[in-house]
Amino acid sequence: MKLHANTLMARSLVLAAWVVAALLLAAPPSALAAMEELAASVDRTTLASGETLELTLTYPGKTSDDPDFSPLAANFEILDRGRRNQISMVNGTVAATSIWRLTLAPKRTGDLQIPSLTAGAAQSHALTIRVTPGGAEAASADRAVFAETVLDQEQAVPGEQVMLTVRLYTRIDLSNLSMEPLAVPGAELIQSAENKYHKDIQGQTYQVIELRYALIPEQEGELKIPAARFGARTLDSRDPFDRAFGGGGRPLRISSEPRTLHVAERPAGAATSWLPVRELRVEQKWSTAARQIPLGEPITRTLTLTATGTTSARIPPLELPAPTGYRRYADQPELHDDASADGLTGRRTERFAVVADQPGELVLPPIKVRWWNTATRAFAETEVPGERFEILPAAGAAQLPPVAALDTVAPTAGEGIQTPAATAAAPAGGATPLIYGLLAGNLMLLMSTLTFALLWHRRGTTTPARHPLQQIADFSAVERAAAAGDGVRLRAAILAWAREHWDDASIVSLRQVAERAGNERLRAAFRRLDDSCYAPGGGPPPSAEELLAELRPLAKTPAGDSKKPGRDLQPLYPH
Repeated sequence: MKLHANTLMARSLVLAAWVVAALLLAAPPSALAAMEELAASVDRTTLASGETLELTLTYPGKTSDDPDFSPLAANFEILDRGRRNQISMVNGTVAATSIWRLTLAPKRTGDLQIPSLTAGAAQSHALTIRVTPGGAEAASADRAVFAETVLDQEQAVPGEQVMLTVRLYTRIDLSNLSMEPLAVPGAELIQSAENKYHKDIQGQTYQVIELRYALIPEQEGELKIPAARFGARTLDSRDPFDRAFGGGGRPLRISSEPRTLHVAERPAGAATSWLPVRELRVEQKWSTAARQIPLGEPITRTLTLTATGTTSARIPPLELPAPTGYRRYADQPELHDDASADGLTGRRTERFAVVADQPGELVLPPIKVRWWNTATRAFAETEVPGERFEILPAAGAAQLPPVAALDTVAPTAGEGIQTPAATAAAPAGGATPLIYGLLAGNLMLLMSTLTFALLWHRRGTTTPARHPLQQIADFSAVERAAAAGDGVRLRAAILAWAREHWDDASIVSLRQVAERAGNERLRAAFRRLDDSCYAPGGGPPPSAEELLAELRPLAKTPAGDSKKPGRDLQPLYPH
């Protein structure tokens, strides 16, 4: 009986095995695939924009390959990814399971699909996720973290500053908080301030991180402002290690809503030098308070433009009238920017060295700056006044002597020159040969004086004769200025020496000195000296040895060897 029972059990097992085999063979391919299904699940199917979700994939077996996650990139950004292998024993059977967990951030609102993913021969089912619009207006007690983007105006013109504010609200503790760099194509974006404070929303207290930007559109049209994106991790208040070191926690992805700014065309009448700002101030300073300036001495005019609502680089250069009666040397402009919660303030400083061409009145005209007032939406004009200066003859120029009266003669010491009245008062009987001799001498002296006055009148006014010692002193001043390396002082010393050397007060520029000397090398050296004193970026001045080598031969040349143009003496006896 016992053998018969064993035989029956064996036959039953064989029959069961055949039944199972038959069922497997008869099963459709889909049923076989289901035995190796890659199970997919999410922690929620509806979420607000800026929030994240967790996708879990489970594979019933052990595999060394990860699923292909690239199809997720169409609708989601993978913020975090982890994998673990799990081994369990059920009724004496060892089972291995592979699990992947991914933190996903939706890229847009609406119904988004998590596509089917594959791991080897296993395949998951597709899932549908609904993402609703977010923003501060959607804040509620069940939204612990959210962000918003706000514009202080909806319309602007090219070049006008618009304040853009990004705020992150949180009522939970976050670690590893970061923000992706915010860039707006077609506009300049400059962060101007950052602030932290608290705010109550629907009975909940939120910590607010506020970032303010100055947004300056470049051209008209619709300006698309992308969403501001933050990344962070939550802190588990129950984990002391997490609280102390900020490690672990669930990753978060927070995004604000994108915005659109309408940029209108420039108003009619806008010039190339377009300056749309909220306020413009122009300040003017002079290098001297004196209004009588020696010829050849530069006057520095400094103009500072301070514009509220733009950068210094956007302030156009001043439009200056063409110089008349003077030369103008512009320095490199100085640019400076300030930023605050209200936006940007740019400051541009321009300096000009003005050198008069000749003595007399020098008139520097007023300067006007036209700009667009973004507060009144109209053009405005700011003007700085001009100034008048009296240009005096250069120091050291030869001065004209007064002409002595023709009816006076300086007496010589020891001479008893008598006036006609005194002669008439002398007794007639007392005339002696000595008296007649004195009268004859006085008469000859009078005739000589009249002849000299006539020749003086025919020649014209002249200057006193120069003394050689004075010329040596003047050139030694040139040598001292050259040794000191002071370009402005050297320039003034050369002009003073040249006026004395050629006896010509009309010499007011180094170009005239080079022309009088007929020396091209000296002309080039003087040009470099002028540029180093007044021109922006003019480079270094010529070397002292180079200048002195050209000037010393002139200093040793007698003054009569170089005649001034148009100052030759007329012949005493013209034909």
